[in-house]
Amino acid sequence: MRIYDLAASIGRCVCRTAFHVATTVPVVGVVAGGLAFAGQSDAANLIINGSFEQNNGFNGDNSGFDWTTVQGDDTSLGFDVYSHTTQVYYSGLAPAGSGDWYFHTVGLGSLTTTAVIVEQQVNVSGVIGQPFDFSAQIAGFGAGGDTATLNLIFDDAATTTVVLDGTTGGADGITNTCNEFSEEGVIPADATTATIQILQATARSSNGNDNYVDLVSLFVGTNDPAPKIVIDRDTGEISIANNTGSPLNFRGYAIESADGALVSSNWDSIAGTRDGSTNGDASVDDDAWVRFSDTLSKFELSEGSLDVATLANGDSITLSTNEGGPGPWLEYYKDGDKTDETVPT
Repeated sequence: MRIYDLAASIGRCVCRTAFHVATTVPVVGVVAGGLAFAGQSDAANLIINGSFEQNNGFNGDNSGFDWTTVQGDDTSLGFDVYSHTTQVYYSGLAPAGSGDWYFHTVGLGSLTTTAVIVEQQVNVSGVIGQPFDFSAQIAGFGAGGDTATLNLIFDDAATTTVVLDGTTGGADGITNTCNEFSEEGVIPADATTATIQILQATARSSNGNDNYVDLVSLFVGTNDPAPKIVIDRDTGEISIANNTGSPLNFRGYAIESADGALVSSNWDSIAGTRDGSTNGDASVDDDAWVRFSDTLSKFELSEGSLDVATLANGDSITLSTNEGGPGPWLEYYKDGDKTDETVPT
């Protein structure tokens, strides 16, 4: 993730963030918060061979290669692979960043219920309490109706399970096109291992091998030294994220843009919506919050309270009124092309 310091230049928009953090003495401390852009990460991928590039080829003996066979017509076969170039049985384009091969199962035409095909176990004892992103590209064969699901199962007391469900079709709702499925969370405090499973979600075709999977990843990041403001540059949505490893107790925040790239009308403040005011639902704080910045300000979004709000580690608060955008950050230039820049009026 490209992390920008408080006075980092984003095009000509210089943004600064600060959090008013509750302390043990009766003063309001200010801790610097970082600025991050959504969709980028420095985290480590714990899954090995999630792109299935390590294999013995189509119809090869792919036993091993970091995946363990659970079910198949021949338990010596862990998985089979198709070529993204010459054996394209899904619709549309190959996933961005994919290699030469993608996963499919071996000879499960008689299987009519969901079953685990292969799995991989990883050690998470050294990253407990840290944020993770579990994702995969999933597709299926349209005529056969086959597709896949993936499980991420932790060995904590609650057996925490995260599911990527390919039967939904993903963003476009079409099961036979490649779509990224992703879920985020925090590694459970009492977990030592996690098991990643690929399952045959449906088996309605004659050979039952038409569930396609690629780019399986489990990225686990390190704890941030301070809370961050996260901006989605595609939608303009802004959120406060706490991945510090501990609960964040805070009384307010301020987001500033020197060049006026903020849109107050798209700002969903805590005040009046998620506080303890008449119109608030108290989901963030049961005391009333107050907006400090001007209603139409393009240069600052700020609010606060005398009470203390708590944001758990791994949680975030969205500050955007419109889910999916447009949000309160205005992208007014093209990345790498400042000649198209138009300063907002």
